[in-house]
Amino acid sequence: MEEQWHFLENQFLVQTQKSFKKAVKLSKYHDSALKEGMDAGDPDFATLYNRYHPLHVTLLDKYNQWKADGGTQKSQTLNVNQLLKLMTGKINSWDAAVETVYGQTSVRYMQIFPNGHKPFQTGPQLSRIDALDTLSKAIGTDAALTAVKTAADTYYTQLQDALTSQQGSIGLTKNSAIEVNNARIAAMQMQYADLGFLINK
Repeated sequence: MEEQWHFLENQFLVQTQKSFKKAVKLSKYHDSALKEGMDAGDPDFATLYNRYHPLHVTLLDKYNQWKADGGTQKSQTLNVNQLLKLMTGKINSWDAAVETVYGQTSVRYMQIFPNGHKPFQTGPQLSRIDALDTLSKAIGTDAALTAVKTAADTYYTQLQDALTSQQGSIGLTKNSAIEVNNARIAAMQMQYADLGFLINK
């Protein structure tokens, strides 16, 4: 089977398909080369620059926004992870408060912490967060443990809010990636058109 000559494909598109950074680098080089030709007084380069430069500016803008959104995602993920790390200390404190009312070998204590601290310290993020809700429900309307229930509910809400922010920032980064990819495609297609024009010239 005969292979298609690779120069019949837009190599700007192909080579930047998996790297926005490479697309930006190529775009900066292409934009500056066109500007240099325009500044040298070549009207053809002026035409090419004037039609390419807006695509270049859009690509840079979308790329920088995507990078910024990625930073937001990382910070939100860090926030969730930090809150989960603090959970061990909180569980130890709540456990001690429960033990002062119900001994560790009592039936009531076992209802509240049937699996000890394990559900709060191991497993996926969501299951660890849900363990707080399970703890709150196990305490229920027990007046002697109102303070523990309130603290667990407050912490559960904090973690849910942090997780929601994290998921939102992930979605934002995905949307930004779509926008930067669209800008990449437009710029790389124009570079291919410019290549054809300059070969002809």
